[in-house]
Amino acid sequence: MNQFDMSPFKEKEAYFRRLLDVANVNALSPKERATYDENLKIYRDWKATMEYAVEEAETKGKAEGERLATLRNARNMKKAGVDLSLIAECTGLSLEIIQSL
Repeated sequence: MNQFDMSPFKEKEAYFRRLLDVANVNALSPKERATYDENLKIYRDWKATMEYAVEEAETKGKAEGERLATLRNARNMKKAGVDLSLIAECTGLSLEIIQSL
């Protein structure tokens, strides 16, 4: 049975749980501690990788959304009869892209 399960602090604040976690880690044998440290490193690496992937996906999604909005606006301006060179100036799109809309 885990020390935490027997603790009177079981349902208390997070800092009590953290204190018990530290105590449990310090009670590990050297071999168990090495395994624990290795698993902790793997977990932290995985977590950092996932956080980076989410951040990159959000950045790419935002850029794609902005690109689609620019194309939609250019298409709408073209339908409204706005001069193509003015659309290019306002949107930053090339005349070739605007003509293909």
